[in-house]
Amino acid sequence: HRPHLGFAKQGGAQPRPGSKQLPGPMFKRGNTTAMQPSKRKFDVVLVAPELSVTAKEREEGPDKVAEREAELAKLRDRRFRCLQSIKAVGMDVIHFTQQDDDDPDSPRVQYFLVGASEDLLKQAAGALGLEKKIKFAKPENWHTEVYEEYSVGADHRFQPDDFGNGNFFTSLERIRTLFYLIESASYNDPPCAEQDLDKLVADKVFSGYFTLQDKARLESLRSTWIYASPWTSPPINEIRDYLGEKIALYFAWMNVYTNYLGSLGILGVLPMIYGYMSDSARFYDNALMPIYGVAAIIWAQLFIEHWKRKQETLQFQWNTEDFEDEEVLRPEFRRSVQQIATRWRTKHPDTSPEDMGVCERYTDPVVADYRRGRWTRAGFIDVPEDDEELKKEVPETEYFSESAQKLRYGVSMTLTAALVLFILCVSTCILGMRAWLQQLDMHSSSIQKVSGAVDSIMSSEDVVSNVHVFAPAIAAGVNAVFISIMTFIWSYVGVWLTDYEMHRTDTSWEDSYIWKTFGFQFINSY
Repeated sequence: HRPHLGFAKQGGAQPRPGSKQLPGPMFKRGNTTAMQPSKRKFDVVLVAPELSVTAKEREEGPDKVAEREAELAKLRDRRFRCLQSIKAVGMDVIHFTQQDDDDPDSPRVQYFLVGASEDLLKQAAGALGLEKKIKFAKPENWHTEVYEEYSVGADHRFQPDDFGNGNFFTSLERIRTLFYLIESASYNDPPCAEQDLDKLVADKVFSGYFTLQDKARLESLRSTWIYASPWTSPPINEIRDYLGEKIALYFAWMNVYTNYLGSLGILGVLPMIYGYMSDSARFYDNALMPIYGVAAIIWAQLFIEHWKRKQETLQFQWNTEDFEDEEVLRPEFRRSVQQIATRWRTKHPDTSPEDMGVCERYTDPVVADYRRGRWTRAGFIDVPEDDEELKKEVPETEYFSESAQKLRYGVSMTLTAALVLFILCVSTCILGMRAWLQQLDMHSSSIQKVSGAVDSIMSSEDVVSNVHVFAPAIAAGVNAVFISIMTFIWSYVGVWLTDYEMHRTDTSWEDSYIWKTFGFQFINSY
């Protein structure tokens, strides 16, 4: 769920072709400096503006300058600690500085290139459970690929990168592994940097981050997909290897859906032709239309079953049936658990969870803490207290009470329902206003007063008739403005409510946000 290959994140700008590149100091790890391109790949780029007080800020006085310098010092410290944490787990970081040739006074921008050795990538891929293509003897005209979880020491079973000039991992696999090393918890094996890049961008430590493109794969996709014949099926496995399963599934669905729409369109031509050939004025209402309706119902069921079969096939090939059980924790979830646990310990230094009442447990979730166990789709599984061997193997992980999470779900759903109810009330008022404007009495005294204040060119009857004519347009305009305002409000409220629900995985967060947004926009727009 992180940025896919070639897509910028949070406004991260890629280097401009005509700009000047100023060499900067290279970050080292032991005796390692910048790696040769054939030996090391850098796939993630962190973008950071040079932190300095601008000339405009200096004009505001010494007090403002001192305050700004203190802010910049904190940002520099956080940036330095982030990069040090990334290097401490074994990743390589180099950087260069860039400035626009046409504007010497423009701020310089720093680009930090993040990569890792193949040995470190293999360790992280094994811990992540990375799905990788396997080798097997393919029969003639066999185009199906099979994937399974990578395991360290079994490299002979897995297919190296076809476009990587001898690299073992593809660009997408390297990117996923690098994001795992950057954002996952430090207690993992191998240890990770535990840096939330989205949070760092929001706090302006970095201005953005993006991933580098794989030119060879991109050119291959252009020739076999983008510029290919429109009758050619998209190369789903190649799309998956470059952009990931989520986008590949989308295009697989679009391919099936488009093909089925073609067959339905052909069926729809028959009743239209029959209607035009008949002498009836209502050509669209003829004897073949009920037959077409039954055929559309059968078509819809066939499409759904076909897609379910196709989806299950791709899930089996890509080995993603248990994806939600093995999905890593969101950095935002880990950070929230740490903040809640620290805040509660500070507030209740001498209180244990067992001494708290039921109401306090729900309103003040002390159970946000670290526990030995494992998260699954069904919930958290604790390590038994008497299993000493398992305690040594399973590390502590962030835990949040399921009862407290259900309470948060209830609060979120209540606030969402309140917004929907507010929309229904306002929409009803707009419809009432429209009906009132359309039913104005031409001879009412109120209309006479209004028309008297109008220019003498327009008579009382003209005013009334114009109000009657433009009533739907007035109501539609007010409703359109209201819809736009509520959509803008929901773009912030929806994200805040979903974050408040404390989802542990990106999939869970997205599912909850999609359902709430669907219900909200359905009422708001229709």
